[in-house]
Amino acid sequence: MSIIKWFNKPKWQSPNEKVRMTAIQTSQDPELTGQLLTIVFEDVSEKVQLAALNKISNPTDINHIVNTHQSKKIKSVAKRKLVACINADKDDQYQDLFQHINDKEVIQAIAQDAKNTSIKIKAIAQITQQGFLGDLLLKERDPAVQSAILQHISQPSTLQRLMEKTKKNKALRKQLEQRLGTSNDKQLEQKAIELCQKLDSVVHGKNSKDIDLAAINQQWTNLESTVPENLKLRFAGAYEAARMILDPDHRTEFLQKQKKQRTIIQLNEIESSIEHNQLNSLMKIQQAIESLNELDVSSIDPKDQAKHQRINQALLALREQIQQDQKIPDHVFKVVDDINDALSKPTATPQQLRQFKSQWQKATKNTKNSEAFSHLNEQFNNLCTKLAEKIDQSAMKRDQAADKAVALIDQAIQLIEDGQLAQAKVVSNEIASLKKLAGFSHPVIKQNKYHLDQVWSRLKELRNWQKWSNDKARQEIINSVAAMHGQGLHPDAVLKKLKDSNAQWYALEDMEKLEGDKYPSRNQALWQEFRNVSKAVFEPTQPFFEKRSEVQNDRLETINQLINEMDSCDLDNTAERDLARITRDGFKELKALDQLPPKQRGKMAKRLRKSINRIDQKLNEFYQIAESKKMKLIEQAQALQELDDINEAIESAKNLQHQWKSAGIVKQYTERKLWKKFRKANDALFNQRNQVKEEFNSAQQEQKELVKNFITKQQKNLKSNKDIESLAAFKADTLKAWDTLEKPGQFMQAELNQLIQQIDEKIHKIKNKAVTDELKLKEKIDQIYSQFEQGEIDQTSLNDKLAGTKNDNLLAWFNQRATAESNADSLNQHLIAAEFLTGLSTPDQFMEQRMAYQVQILSERMSGEKGVQDNEHAKHLLDSWLLLPKSDASFIKDNKKRINQVIKGLKSLAFG
Repeated sequence: MSIIKWFNKPKWQSPNEKVRMTAIQTSQDPELTGQLLTIVFEDVSEKVQLAALNKISNPTDINHIVNTHQSKKIKSVAKRKLVACINADKDDQYQDLFQHINDKEVIQAIAQDAKNTSIKIKAIAQITQQGFLGDLLLKERDPAVQSAILQHISQPSTLQRLMEKTKKNKALRKQLEQRLGTSNDKQLEQKAIELCQKLDSVVHGKNSKDIDLAAINQQWTNLESTVPENLKLRFAGAYEAARMILDPDHRTEFLQKQKKQRTIIQLNEIESSIEHNQLNSLMKIQQAIESLNELDVSSIDPKDQAKHQRINQALLALREQIQQDQKIPDHVFKVVDDINDALSKPTATPQQLRQFKSQWQKATKNTKNSEAFSHLNEQFNNLCTKLAEKIDQSAMKRDQAADKAVALIDQAIQLIEDGQLAQAKVVSNEIASLKKLAGFSHPVIKQNKYHLDQVWSRLKELRNWQKWSNDKARQEIINSVAAMHGQGLHPDAVLKKLKDSNAQWYALEDMEKLEGDKYPSRNQALWQEFRNVSKAVFEPTQPFFEKRSEVQNDRLETINQLINEMDSCDLDNTAERDLARITRDGFKELKALDQLPPKQRGKMAKRLRKSINRIDQKLNEFYQIAESKKMKLIEQAQALQELDDINEAIESAKNLQHQWKSAGIVKQYTERKLWKKFRKANDALFNQRNQVKEEFNSAQQEQKELVKNFITKQQKNLKSNKDIESLAAFKADTLKAWDTLEKPGQFMQAELNQLIQQIDEKIHKIKNKAVTDELKLKEKIDQIYSQFEQGEIDQTSLNDKLAGTKNDNLLAWFNQRATAESNADSLNQHLIAAEFLTGLSTPDQFMEQRMAYQVQILSERMSGEKGVQDNEHAKHLLDSWLLLPKSDASFIKDNKKRINQVIKGLKSLAFG
């Protein structure tokens, strides 16, 4: 930059804040205009930034400030400018800009007050707060915007609240009902998914507690009609699996069904093998009979049980035939079955083998050789070999066990004489197991029975002697504990005595424990006495120990945590407030060290002082810097009293207060002294500001009273306007007068909207009443003409009654009836058309005419003819019915109920 330009530097670049702000507000320099956005982001003064922001008119730049600026105040002002700019747009020039707006407050403000409908709808689409959308719907009058709002309201509670507040707006209420129904469907579907997930958690083993299958099934029954098919299938499978897990009765029933099915399947397989002649040998038949006999027929139906009997008889018949052909006696099969049963048992004797061989010889004595007999003979020999091997193994094991048991007698006796009760008991247990294995009837066991019994007797005698001796020691322990009761000993002395006594008692019991004891060796009477005496001695001291232990543990844990925090904190990167808090906590703990055990107090005091001193050295540096900053803030606060602009002074004072909080901390005495000076300097400014604010609030309150009185007055005047013309004029005057009022923001806007809605509803009600009255008069004239056409009155009476109606326009309209042709067919055809339109059923005798009419209507629609709305069509049918002559009295009488239903349906469709 040249020296000339430097001296001619523009005022908006001046180092003086006020000069820059004034220059920005008044200057039209093009260079300044191009630098406004840069000033908003880079100028050091927030006031200058605000002045530059107020001159920016480009919405894109304003939106950039809203999205990226660091100052909340600047962003707030920018938001207001951006909202005002977009809300004032009636064209679509800001459509592209709106796509880059992300601030929620801006979007909500645009959704409330934007004049451009498309932008307003786009803003609504980005709002998710259900309550805000509900309030916005109540204020909105544009049907297109209302529909857009409704599409984004899905919360049932919000929809229900809107239903209660829109009772008079039938169209909006109908849309809300439809929306609430859709929301309820989604909610019900979500509830169904949750029920399925509960059952899935049971099936996967994650949760089987607090699951009430009956309640879940009842809830599902209430939801089932509203959920899709895939959820129904999912629930059915998960419910059945969960029921199998949680319901034992159902599980038992299911297993019984499975068992029954398996039984039936096996029956069918055997029956099929019989039918296909697959059982062509005795071996296969015998296997089938064994499989059949293994089946549990008690679980199957009587029909299947009869089938089982038939199959069994068929197999026996086949076996009998082969037996007859090959001449094999029944005893042969019985011997094979018996030897198989003997092999399944744990032991075998030589007598069994001799018996089976003898039985086999008798059974096969007169049996001729055949293929089946050869197979059975081979099978018998194999089984005998296995049985012989089992007999040899059993005999050898018994002999070995008997010899070993006798050999251990001397060892057991020696251990008993030496007093080794535990080891003697181990040997005695081993002798008992060996005797059981050998068998009590074994010759060796019988021969040494006296010596074996002597081991047990002497072992029992030694054990009884030991228990007697230990019981004496136990009684002495009990007496020593009982002697402490009521002596007033310190709880610590009582506790030490009880611990020593328990150690002695358990040492005695450990000495008496022997391996293989089926029952505990404890003397229950003495043990209970010891427990009662110990409890009586300890109970008076228990509260003392519980309280002392709780207090000491809590305090010790707290101090350790604090010391760890002080030692681990980073002094350079930790805020001074956190450091000060830690030292305060440290001093508190130093004063409360008497709550710790005496042995721990000195150790904890040293650790605390060391940690506190480490932090205090760093805190003194922070105290000096913070005190200097706060003294400068006090001087600046005192200088603000000289400013003429009170608002500017208040803003500066708030900024100083904010700086005071972040200026750092000092010692408490110094802080109180400095704060007193700083507060005194600010109080004068705020007192002056409060006076101005009170004056403003008073003026605003007067405006509110005027607006409120206006609404009240107009609500009263509404009752005096009873025709459409006066109501329309009243509505226009109300809106015009409202625009001229000075209103504080949106005050009473909702009440005005409600008043306008009441006016519209009253106009609508008057219009409906006129239409209804005219329809009633038409029906009356129709009844008079019908009496004349059916011969009930003459021409003179007809003229007199018509003259009584006093409505020349309707009488002229009814003159068309005189030229109209009508008979039963035309009347019936008219009723059919009305029934088709209103959805009523047609009597069976006229069903062919009804079908023909429907085909006609369908063909007209398919040909592309443009139809009228249903309500207009209903009005047309009502008028055409009234213009039809009713000369056929019998038809009218026979179809009276039908005619009434049709007229009622047409009225409902035409007039709602």
